[in-house]
Amino acid sequence: RTETNRAYIMSDTLFAAEKGWNLIWTVSTGQREIDDCDNYGGREMTPAEFADLYPLHSNDLCYSVAAPISLEVGGTETE
Repeated sequence: RTETNRAYIMSDTLFAAEKGWNLIWTVSTGQREIDDCDNYGGREMTPAEFADLYPLHSNDLCYSVAAPISLEVGGTETE
């Protein structure tokens, strides 16, 4: 399971890097106990930082979510 998740995360980080997006570390809701992942939950990071950290442990089920980016539309900023 760890290597399957790693492959998915690596493709996700490559896609985000191509788009210029950051990623948010998201802790799996299936996590049964507090571990190293909790230190990163909700943290925004570059795709390279995410890829360097993942996985933090065997059977890591954490995942990335694209960080919201602001777009300027008609002179106003939106999210």
